[in-house]
Amino acid sequence: HPLLQGHLVSGQNMLTDTSNTQDNIGHGTHVAGIIAQTAPLIKIMPVKVADQAVGNFGHSIAKGIVWATDHGARLINFSLTSRTQNNELLEAINYALERNVVLVAAMGNKGKNSAVIPAACSAWGVIAVGATQADRGYWNDSNWGDWMTVTAPGFDINSSIPLTQSSGGYKKMSGTSQATPFVSAISALLLSQNPQLKPQQVKKLLEESAEDLGKSGKDTNYGFGLINPVKALKLLAKGVPETSDDLRIKNISVNPFYITVGTTATLTLNVSNNEQPLGYGWKVTGGSIVGQGKTVQWQVPTQAGKYQIIAGVNNRKIKAYGMTSIIVY
Repeated sequence: HPLLQGHLVSGQNMLTDTSNTQDNIGHGTHVAGIIAQTAPLIKIMPVKVADQAVGNFGHSIAKGIVWATDHGARLINFSLTSRTQNNELLEAINYALERNVVLVAAMGNKGKNSAVIPAACSAWGVIAVGATQADRGYWNDSNWGDWMTVTAPGFDINSSIPLTQSSGGYKKMSGTSQATPFVSAISALLLSQNPQLKPQQVKKLLEESAEDLGKSGKDTNYGFGLINPVKALKLLAKGVPETSDDLRIKNISVNPFYITVGTTATLTLNVSNNEQPLGYGWKVTGGSIVGQGKTVQWQVPTQAGKYQIIAGVNNRKIKAYGMTSIIVY
């Protein structure tokens, strides 16, 4: 697309393991166009992780995060959501954050309090983005929740689409996918002013500079409010903000790997942080947990099937959550 000429660097297709990142959906081109128009000097690395609008792409998303991180990305825009909340994806998110890659993720477009990955990892440092309408009111189809960081315009956003899909090459779209690249572009501008910024510092700059909307203070519809690029850059000019210690769940390990009905399995929570967590919490969709703390015993159900294990940790400042799915035979 002409709008993207001069903006792109080499990328990768995670589905085919080739450098062919041709956009057959049009969604990625639209998102990239928003970034190119908002921050014209920023380079964009296309990483293709899906070939249709809806599907189970948790594995390819995880691969894409690691590939982009290893190939020099400083920021990853997630105009997508995943319900595949498995260890591979959580570990990839943690991998990028530990290497100071800023992650900006869409809240999703179901119009409900629904946690999706990566946005639900905002306690780790992911910037979770909701959408506003043209009048700056809350866009009703935007997901909401207490993990939202900020909002950005997401209604009737005009941007590029592949010329194969429209002779004009532009189209208006709405969604948190369209709001997210505005936040990514502003975050990239902050990084251009100070490349040493850590993800939590970029997140805090956006939070402290946002225009408060809705209820006073942070709320579930707007997070900290509507992004304010000028104020964010002025705030950075005054100095780098202090942030709380990272607290992230790296993974949930299960022993044995092959679990059968009616047995007992050991669950261990592996945490990346700078201080000992004060509390742990466990929840399973079947069977029961015995014990408390970092390592517990799971009394496996007597019925075969797929079960979810949810774990949480907290320290004096923040909380973090993780989830994995286990097949019982």
